[in-house]
Amino acid sequence: MNGADRTDPDRPGLARALIITALALLVAGGSMLLGLTAAGWASPLIVVGVSAALVWYLLERAARLRRVEIGRIGRRVARIGAPLIEPIARGPAPTLPAITTALDQRDEAISRALTAMEERHGAARAVIDAIHEPVVATGADGRVVICNGSASAIFGQPSGEAIGAPLEDLVAHRELLDLHDRARGELAVRARVRLPLDAGPQWFDVSLATFGDADREGGCGVVITLLDVTELATAVQLKTDFAANASHELRTPIASIRAAIETVSGVDDADPAMRKRLHTMIEANVSRLEEMVSDLLDLSKLESPDCATRRETIDLERLGAELAETYTSRCAQRDLRLAFEVEPAARVIVGDPNLLELILRNLIDNAAKFAFEGTKIRVIAQAVGTADVRIRVIDKGEGIPLKHQQRIFERFYQVDEARSGGVKRRGTGLGLAIVKHAARRLGGTIGVESVWQQGTTMIVDLPGAIPAAVP
Repeated sequence: MNGADRTDPDRPGLARALIITALALLVAGGSMLLGLTAAGWASPLIVVGVSAALVWYLLERAARLRRVEIGRIGRRVARIGAPLIEPIARGPAPTLPAITTALDQRDEAISRALTAMEERHGAARAVIDAIHEPVVATGADGRVVICNGSASAIFGQPSGEAIGAPLEDLVAHRELLDLHDRARGELAVRARVRLPLDAGPQWFDVSLATFGDADREGGCGVVITLLDVTELATAVQLKTDFAANASHELRTPIASIRAAIETVSGVDDADPAMRKRLHTMIEANVSRLEEMVSDLLDLSKLESPDCATRRETIDLERLGAELAETYTSRCAQRDLRLAFEVEPAARVIVGDPNLLELILRNLIDNAAKFAFEGTKIRVIAQAVGTADVRIRVIDKGEGIPLKHQQRIFERFYQVDEARSGGVKRRGTGLGLAIVKHAARRLGGTIGVESVWQQGTTMIVDLPGAIPAAVP
């Protein structure tokens, strides 16, 4: 407290009151001596003078106390408002209007600052919500303070409900919660985790970093960022599986060819039947290798981003007639009948003729391998709506067990898990993978409907394949 605050507010008021009382007594005494006032009037005059002095003293003391308190308030206001209203702390004690003006100025400054903070907060929130990757932040108490739209979507909880809730209410995955606990004691944590989400298991690269004061009671906050790497992890796994499966598929015919060559060198010329049998085995396995190399080239071409897709007019009836002629001898070997049924509305479509022929050849190949002898393979093309086309390849054969139906479009996947089927029955395991990628190139999809020991229907949907009518 400064010198002004230590001044005794009673001293000037008391001095003034004593002076007034003394004057009142002198006036009353002098009047009596001079005979101007009767002795009976002296006492009231003295009382009036003393009372006036007392009132003066009390009023002066109250005013002084008020000025001292205003000075204290002014200096506190100056400290709160520095440097905006610091000048009021200098010089004499500020007046109430000066303090009021200073407070109004400070109020306006605080309002502007709060408005600017709200705008920055809104902009920051918009930026966080615009981030494609899920972002979650927790405070020192472990409760969620930020949860952007992507995080709300993958965890299945609205952002508004997540804010303020414990992280355990948003994330039920133990490994991610353990990483969060570790991050509170470390600067940064990175890991790859597999989260079982509603849409299926997904892989994420998780980055966790702390913010705030780590020495503060309760610890610091944590920012969690998740990067979806499901496609990358799947691609890596597919690459590993591809190398293993390709090695296996190539090794089998090569081993058969080597065994046949070693055997034929020791066969006597007098045994032409054995030589013919070994020659047939070599020829069949060489054909299998050729098919595999051809399928691998087709699949590689379809997966390449440089693969161009043409858009030409295709006559499905003409294409069907050409394929029927191609498969005549092959179907005759197993007493199969191949029939094309094309609706008039779906006869002429637009697409890449090479890709469409590739799709139909692979589907007919599969049907011819697994259809029961003496049955019919039907290829049906129908218009769906005004612009879409659906092509179905139907066979009456062994069918595909339900547990395999979701995996038959994987490369090298075969329903015969032991891969013990005969050379004539077994394919390369790439045909349906080729069909899937070719259908995607045409903007379509491939599906399957199958009942074990009853038959299979492969369904190719080609949206927008029917050209618009020319007015």
